[in-house]
Amino acid sequence: MRSLGTDGLLVHLAELLGRAVSEESADAAVGIVIDDEGVELHILPAPPGQHAAAALIGFHAPPEWSAIGVVAKGRARSVGAGPDRVQHVVVVHLQSRLGPSASLVGSSATALRASPEAAQGRIVEVCQRCIDQPTGPVAHSPLQWWAASWLDRLCSQPALELVRAESDLVAQFPAGRPFGPDQDFAALAHHGRLLDQTCPWSVLRQACATGAISVPGVEAEVASWMDDGMFERWALAEVAPLPVALAELRTRLTPGLSTRLTRLLAAWDLPPEAWAVVAES
Repeated sequence: MRSLGTDGLLVHLAELLGRAVSEESADAAVGIVIDDEGVELHILPAPPGQHAAAALIGFHAPPEWSAIGVVAKGRARSVGAGPDRVQHVVVVHLQSRLGPSASLVGSSATALRASPEAAQGRIVEVCQRCIDQPTGPVAHSPLQWWAASWLDRLCSQPALELVRAESDLVAQFPAGRPFGPDQDFAALAHHGRLLDQTCPWSVLRQACATGAISVPGVEAEVASWMDDGMFERWALAEVAPLPVALAELRTRLTPGLSTRLTRLLAAWDLPPEAWAVVAES
């Protein structure tokens, strides 16, 4: 295998792939091999109704592949523009095994333009993992996921407004009950801090990979393929954001219970924007 020697070559390949897209062509994942004989493309069309990147989840690219990427059709619209201003575009992202990437967007009939900023998102992360590159680092404590999962579970209970005791809410915490006889928010605050210290994202991901815990949206074999940063972002994306869940709970719990719940989240040092919505409402 020869490497993609320059960023310019990667961009040129992305432009050629983008121009080859037609109305009839399907979205596809692309593997690229560069050797002494030239450039070889491996095309994997996306299944009907599925994004091209979805076909790459859990995939390990052969070592001879120099790069991997996705070619897809989409729609673009400026913020505030009406529905009649939608533009049909082609999106191409190629990820080199040596690190550089190329992200282009535009019409296949015109020159595709490079992304003004470093590309990020699920397509980028899937391509990075396919060639064993790390994704971005974790950004939040795993306790934020435990808390969001807990509140998401509470919001799904139609009779929640009848709850009056802290113990009823503590019993729904997904990571077990606190040790000791007290099953109140003070005990849960201590339990959460211990959990945060002993169960970082690496441990949580491994537990998901072995089937010890279930993480919505992440299958066990996919968890083992991910790295910690990717696992964190995908796990958090599957639960309601804390501000959304808290706003819902505010309308269904007694004022006293809402206030005590707010203090619990503050004791866990979760981002202030996550729980301040309850305190200020």
